[in-house]
Amino acid sequence: MEWELWLAGLRHRQDRFAPADPEAVRALRDAVTLRRGDLPDALPADLPDSAPLEVLIAHRHSPWAIEAARRMAGDCDRLRFGYDAEMRTVITAFQVFLQSIQRSALGPRRFGAGWWETRQLQHQLYEARRALAALEVRVAARQSDATASPAPASSSDLERRAWLEIFHDLAAPAASP
Repeated sequence: MEWELWLAGLRHRQDRFAPADPEAVRALRDAVTLRRGDLPDALPADLPDSAPLEVLIAHRHSPWAIEAARRMAGDCDRLRFGYDAEMRTVITAFQVFLQSIQRSALGPRRFGAGWWETRQLQHQLYEARRALAALEVRVAARQSDATASPAPASSSDLERRAWLEIFHDLAAPAASP
């Protein structure tokens, strides 16, 4: 019987994923920040210590940009484990952008294709950032709701409190009139 309960608990645990929290959002924001120390060698000299992702769009045909996009996509992929669909959707949006950067070096160069590719990459980055901003708002709202009002007690907590009150009343000496 204990074995079956343990297995049922594992199944229940596997079906439930954690909602995004401020730490997870901060980790995602860090993972999609382009930092000079995290990048491979052969960087342009004019690249600052922390740069926006638009730099990857501008240098998408450079080997360092493709390698940086590959590393960042891997970092994002590791963040998706254990979180619910809300967080995974935002991570997927960034991964679509980063994978497009990686594929940009593989495609044939046609006249006018660079402009269209740039517009697509800018749109993908915009959508990913918009999804991240919306996630941050939802997480902040959940945090403020959690601090504003305590979580409702579960039925098992209410039952335990009722039993404790009953036992307390039974153990207390009766007041004489």
